[in-house]
Amino acid sequence: MILRFLQEVDGDITSNPTTITDMPTHVTEVTDHLPTSADMVVIGGGILGTATAFSASRRGLRVVVVERGKRLGGLTTQASAGGYRMQFDTLEEIALLKESLEFWDAFADEVGDATADLRRTVNGYLWVTRRLDRVASQQAQVAKQLSMGVEGVEWLNGADARRRFPYLAEDVAGVRYRGSDGWIDPVRATVALAEGASRHGAVFSFNTTVTGFEVHQGRITTVVTDQGNIACGYAIVAAGPFTGQILGLAGIDLPISPRIRQRLVLPEAPEVPSDAPMTIDEDTGSHWRPEAGGAYVLRPDPTAPTGPPMLDPPASRGFYDLLLDPGSDVAVAKHAPFWIDVWFRRTQHWYVTAGQYSYSPDHMPLLGPTAIPNLGVNGGYSGHGIMASPAGSRIALDTLLGVVDNQTNPFRAERDFSPALSVDRVATGDETVIHRGPL
Repeated sequence: MILRFLQEVDGDITSNPTTITDMPTHVTEVTDHLPTSADMVVIGGGILGTATAFSASRRGLRVVVVERGKRLGGLTTQASAGGYRMQFDTLEEIALLKESLEFWDAFADEVGDATADLRRTVNGYLWVTRRLDRVASQQAQVAKQLSMGVEGVEWLNGADARRRFPYLAEDVAGVRYRGSDGWIDPVRATVALAEGASRHGAVFSFNTTVTGFEVHQGRITTVVTDQGNIACGYAIVAAGPFTGQILGLAGIDLPISPRIRQRLVLPEAPEVPSDAPMTIDEDTGSHWRPEAGGAYVLRPDPTAPTGPPMLDPPASRGFYDLLLDPGSDVAVAKHAPFWIDVWFRRTQHWYVTAGQYSYSPDHMPLLGPTAIPNLGVNGGYSGHGIMASPAGSRIALDTLLGVVDNQTNPFRAERDFSPALSVDRVATGDETVIHRGPL
């Protein structure tokens, strides 16, 4: 189905074309049938797919986006915390985020809509430790990031940290902090990117599942879907946890592994400081941030198995107890005692959502052409797809289209993955550091 109108209801999208009072209506390219040809087919309607479509259509390419679901950003994108940060420890990732943050800074101008609102919150990112033996590694990491050009990152001892962030526990030994980091509303960003792509002629097809590819003389000639075939010059897969599976339809095997990540949502949590940064416990991986009078609480599980992609990843009610029960080894109250009050208030207003993040062996994205030179990939961000999507999509397209030599691309799909983890990450023994997020 090609949607003529997209309507936004609390960050969601519906195909209902009926006019509703005070509801903004967003118009896509008007068409009645799935196009039979395109310069580029983008597979996936999450933030990676819409960022790719926006970048491609802005270059003048005729773009068709196919999405198997009913709406934009309806799978992994909507389950994310929307965070962005510059606190990485490789030059490649820092450059990727620097470019992306410049795009977010100028977002309304970039997408050509002065009303585009990311609901951006610049509260910072705060990494805390209660372990004295981790202080030196925190200090070293801050020094390393400063030496690589990350501006504004600082280290504070426990006493100074508590003066700045009074909610921290008395046994917090040190923190690293950057006040210019923060978060955006990922679904709003996805919708605005799609609208921008539509203004450049991109067409979006929903309820459309890719079932195969036609290949001739080593190149993709046609994307096959359950709604019809699209002849194309290029195709790029940006389908989140389904990326590896879809590439497999063309005989491409890339190391992209989906892993379930859960998010506890507390719609009302007056105990949570509204000006608090994204606060991450480096000792446990548990982290949280304020959200519209409530909070998101999260934790990556290092024991969570990878598995097949799922349209409806299961969420566990036990996630609430795991993170909020003060007796839990990974409770957020360990570093921020006000969470004890949240626990004993016993609110019934909470829920857990789940999505699948797509991991690569070195936890950096796979961007650009595959073994089939006109079939590209934009995925495997390992929890950083929201924050890095603008620059990652640009790199994927530049290398796929031959604008940039793919051999100079540090994120090329067929790179050597053997040095998957740096020595300092392995030494910490901390999943949050080793897995670079999903923070």
